[in-house]
Amino acid sequence: MLLPSSVLSPKSVKISILLTLPVVDYIVSIAKVHRISIFSLGYFDLQIEPAQVGFLLIFFRYHSVFLFKTLIDLIIFDLPGKLRRFVVVYTLLSVAYNSRVSIRTQVNELCPLVSITNIFQNANWLEREAWDMFGVFFFQHPDLRRLLTDYGFSGYPLRKDFPLTGYLELWYSSFTNKLLYLPISLPQEFREFTYDSFNKFMSYWFEFHSGSVLFDTEAGGFYDKKFNKQPTNSLLLFSF
Repeated sequence: MLLPSSVLSPKSVKISILLTLPVVDYIVSIAKVHRISIFSLGYFDLQIEPAQVGFLLIFFRYHSVFLFKTLIDLIIFDLPGKLRRFVVVYTLLSVAYNSRVSIRTQVNELCPLVSITNIFQNANWLEREAWDMFGVFFFQHPDLRRLLTDYGFSGYPLRKDFPLTGYLELWYSSFTNKLLYLPISLPQEFREFTYDSFNKFMSYWFEFHSGSVLFDTEAGGFYDKKFNKQPTNSLLLFSF
């Protein structure tokens, strides 16, 4: 059903066409849609199968009722533990109707998506970034190369199972005047902070050192015992 005419401005009359039940029924009849959600006036979300992405994007771009001719962004987030761990979201904009739509689907490492570079040209770099960061493969992409990481980079940095330290570290050698990839070496050992270790750390931090600034609650501010200054309310630097 249409929204009440009292809430529609002259510029948003056309938006009501997108929110009719016959249009929703038509979309469900031509594509395998799992869910359609309407969030606000002129914005709705569709959850579809990966094989329907190309068809629905062409439909939304060229159909006179929608005219979603702008691909705003391609978003991916990782859900480890699920059969289809990667949620891929295409966000489209219709300037003619002042409306947005999000088309989302779920894939995994072995399930590729068809490239949409023949539909939206700006999807070229968006799909390259998705391949570089998450390892989502786009079939029939004209130039699917890494975009942000270095040549020979191993792994996909934005996956949840990728280690925070990575696998290699980059060093500049003053002897060879080259960049070297070396195994990761952490010079500082891992320290487990507990409640007791935190108290020891804080007691060491607030010890009396030469030039140290201590916080004295009874004095009402920060107090420097070395120079016997008056308490202040401003934050002073510690010097050891």
